[in-house]
Amino acid sequence: MASNGLFTQGLSIDDLLAKRNQRSQEQQRQMADYAAQGARDPQRARMGSMFGSIIGRAMGNNAQGGAQDSEMEKLKATESRRQELVGENMQAAKGSSAAMFAHAKVLQQQNYTQAARDMNIKGIAKEKEEKTEAAAAKTKAEDDLTKRAKLESEQMEAQARQDYAFELGNSFGDNKGFQTHLQSGRASTKIIELAEKQIAENNKTETLTNDGKLLVESGMVAGTPEFKAAIRDIIAKKGTLRNIQTPMEQRQMLTGFIQSDKQYIKAKEKLLMVGDAFNLLPSVRAGGQKETALLERTISEVYNSQTKAVSEIERLVSKGSWGRGMQDWINNGFKGTPSAASVDEYENVLTIMDTAMRSVVNGVVGTQAGIYGDLMTGDNLAKSTENLRVSSQREATVTDTDLGTPLGTAGGRPDGVFNQDGKSFRIVKGIVYAN
Repeated sequence: MASNGLFTQGLSIDDLLAKRNQRSQEQQRQMADYAAQGARDPQRARMGSMFGSIIGRAMGNNAQGGAQDSEMEKLKATESRRQELVGENMQAAKGSSAAMFAHAKVLQQQNYTQAARDMNIKGIAKEKEEKTEAAAAKTKAEDDLTKRAKLESEQMEAQARQDYAFELGNSFGDNKGFQTHLQSGRASTKIIELAEKQIAENNKTETLTNDGKLLVESGMVAGTPEFKAAIRDIIAKKGTLRNIQTPMEQRQMLTGFIQSDKQYIKAKEKLLMVGDAFNLLPSVRAGGQKETALLERTISEVYNSQTKAVSEIERLVSKGSWGRGMQDWINNGFKGTPSAASVDEYENVLTIMDTAMRSVVNGVVGTQAGIYGDLMTGDNLAKSTENLRVSSQREATVTDTDLGTPLGTAGGRPDGVFNQDGKSFRIVKGIVYAN
């Protein structure tokens, strides 16, 4: 090959044929000279020269024809491959750095060293460009994520502010125009501040009876329709209670007052829901997806039930140490589902909710006892409320502490002990444990 350049053709077929003709002519001339040297007269010399030329041409064709044909086939294959590599080179130059490096290796193997070097330089430049673009894309994605998180946070704060305004509006049933502004979903900061100021003034300036003070301590706002209705209800119930003579009838009536209290009913319902959620934990630990979804829905329903316990739940969860997925779920008001949460985190949230609900239940009992207790003896009052209060903390169950790690769900098998493959197992509430 005359040249090793990828874009420069080497020995062509025409070059090869020209060399063949040159060698053939040289052989003819030499044979003619040899034949003519032995002749004694010019005529015989010419005949000898012509005969030598014929012999030389025949010998050249026979001796070199096979080798030249083989060389020509090799030359054709080399040129065909070179043209293929030129096309591949153009494609690689348009591709990724990985494609360029791969093609540079092929060129080097084909002994196109300069072309391989050039392609490798292009690959290095392309790789640098790709890294710059990837870094820019990563930065943009991170910026977009930050902006989205900020926007979602602002939206949640705005929604929380409007939810708070709606709750404030419930205190202004006798002022429908102001209430409408507060509960429109577009209440301004100024309107909210005005409502807060008015409520504070009501609680500060209104002369409250002992019953009124107890109601305010329980979370009501003095002067509101709800507050006034509660005061009227207390007066009526006290009148009825005064006319009851026997201690047992008094106890029954006070028990009925407490059990019919809306906050008491709500808190008891949510306390039962939390208890049911605790019973799901073994299945959740065993990987039960349905149980996990039900547990998450229960937590969301308890938190978003507008009970007096919500502020206590918020206070306690703010002190907890949570993973990213659970923290995001908490910040979103336990709406939707957490992206990731451990079973221990679920249990901690349930414990907080359980404690808060128990506090509400006992708080309602305490408020009612304070309102009606002056009509009853101490012993009679204690007997009226002893079965309505709940313990301040949940007692650990055997499934929480003693059964060990769940091995899986029972798949419909009833609770109890069973043996399999020489091992003993226990099923408790549909969860399998080693016995």
